[in-house]
Amino acid sequence: MVEAIRAWVISLAILALVAGLAEAVMPEGSMRKYARVTLGMVIIAHILNPVISFASTLRSGRQILPVLAVDPSYPVNARPQDIESFESLVRWQVNTMVSAANGVKSASTHVTLAHDSGSPKVAAVNVDLELEPDYAARSDSVVQAIQALVAAYLGLEPKKVQVRIAG
Repeated sequence: MVEAIRAWVISLAILALVAGLAEAVMPEGSMRKYARVTLGMVIIAHILNPVISFASTLRSGRQILPVLAVDPSYPVNARPQDIESFESLVRWQVNTMVSAANGVKSASTHVTLAHDSGSPKVAAVNVDLELEPDYAARSDSVVQAIQALVAAYLGLEPKKVQVRIAG
C-alpha cells in the first residue's frame, strides 16, 4: 500500500514537472491559455484517479483491500518456523477469501504441504464451512464454487481441495 502511494506521488511530481516544462516552452498567445487548462485538467485527473477507483470499488461491492497473493511455491528456508509461517499465511488467505463469499458464516482451513527441493508447496487443502441458514439449501453449489475458487487461487487440481459443510 505504501509503495503504491509512493509511486503515485512520484508520478504526480514527474507529471507536474513535465507540465511546467511544457508551459515554459509554450509560446505566448491564446494557445498558451488552452494548454495551461489542459495540463491542469490532466494533473487534476491524476490526483482524482485513486479517489474514483476507490469509489468504484465501494460501489461494486468488492473488497477494498485485496487479499495478499501467495505463490503456492513460495521459497522459504527449510527451517520449521519458516514452513510453519508459510502454512499459516496460506491458511489465513484461504480463510479470508472463503469467509468473504456470500452465505459463509465461518471457515476453518487445514493445509497439507509437500516439500520439494527444500521448499514447501501446497499439496492439498481441507476447508470446513459453516453456512448462513439461508444458504443451507444451496450447500452443494456453495461447496463447488468454494472448491473451484480455492483450487484456482492456489493452482491446485480441484480434487486436491476438499470442502465440507460443518455441523
